[in-house]
Amino acid sequence: MSLLHTALMGHAGLGSALAAAAPSLAHVLKSLGPSKLVRGTWSGQTRSHTAVAAAREDPATKVTKHLKDFAKLPWEIDMPAEKAAAVLGSYLGVSNLEPAAVLDLGVDQITGILEETTNKGNTTLEKALFSHADAVTNRFFGPSVYYRGIVEFSNVCQNDCGYCGIRKHMHGVKRYTIPIPEVVEVAKWAFENKMGTLMLQSGELPTPQRLEYLKQLVQQVLEATVAMDLENRGLDPQAPIPDYLKDQELGLRVALSVGELSESDYQQLYDAGARRYLLRLETSNPELYAALHPDAMSWQRRVDCLNSLKKAGYMVGTGVMVGLPGQTLRDLAGDIRFFKDLNANMIGMGPYITEAGTPVADMWDAMFGHVDKKV
Repeated sequence: MSLLHTALMGHAGLGSALAAAAPSLAHVLKSLGPSKLVRGTWSGQTRSHTAVAAAREDPATKVTKHLKDFAKLPWEIDMPAEKAAAVLGSYLGVSNLEPAAVLDLGVDQITGILEETTNKGNTTLEKALFSHADAVTNRFFGPSVYYRGIVEFSNVCQNDCGYCGIRKHMHGVKRYTIPIPEVVEVAKWAFENKMGTLMLQSGELPTPQRLEYLKQLVQQVLEATVAMDLENRGLDPQAPIPDYLKDQELGLRVALSVGELSESDYQQLYDAGARRYLLRLETSNPELYAALHPDAMSWQRRVDCLNSLKKAGYMVGTGVMVGLPGQTLRDLAGDIRFFKDLNANMIGMGPYITEAGTPVADMWDAMFGHVDKKV
């Protein structure tokens, strides 16, 4: 997953945005009307009707307007792929490294690259790294970016993660869970606007009642959007699906991000129709993980859940935060190697953004409070 995709996905979704707004989801979607987007996504928190209205604009158009303010992007590729491969190969001691070749690097090698580019200011190596990464991306994915919708259908959570704004004991949080019919209406809007995948995300609440809610939600989202897909193809949604379509993915692909569950729960949700699952690890360093989470939460338990998801057949996503207090470049190198060893299908690496009133934000302020985060 590219940094662009991570930024587009955001942390808060359409559900959290619209749950806080009056009146209902259905009313807001009606006001939006059919969109002309080819691909689109929702990200961030909608705090006003003005922000909701602004979301009608094609995201690509908005980004293009914004980028006009920059003479040169910091990640702009200005080194040819052949030269980038030569620079990287020379640094790593790899002769005849081919452009767009996939590198299988160890933690020490990745740490060395990060130290050379981050601490020592080796801009030539940095440009080569960006160029080679761009070549690898184009080799496997081409120039396309796939937009996905996200609905944060509930902010109720049993955990007390030290960095999170919806942690169990966070004061001043208005808790909500969006009714299934309203989420289904959002799903239909997402399908109508050419989003291939809808991520359903919430705080962690591993109860029988939440599991039943999730199974019904997944099933109803699929039923509604498969029916729309069949109608778009000129077929009767009440009739049996033709044989030539049985091997195709119809409707929206449903992704879940609802935390740690049992193998049985993961299997039940897979059987209900979910096929993708995001479970962020936040850091591959068990000691750093322990410093960020209460004793009741286990790094190994998190890893075990990722393996259970793969066993059940999901496409599995995970990710980490960058810039945590106490985090080192070697930790980040370990994160990258962890993704490789897990063979993760989706990866998200985003900056740690402090949430006032949380223990980790207090830690960050004590260590880096003098730093201007806008620089």
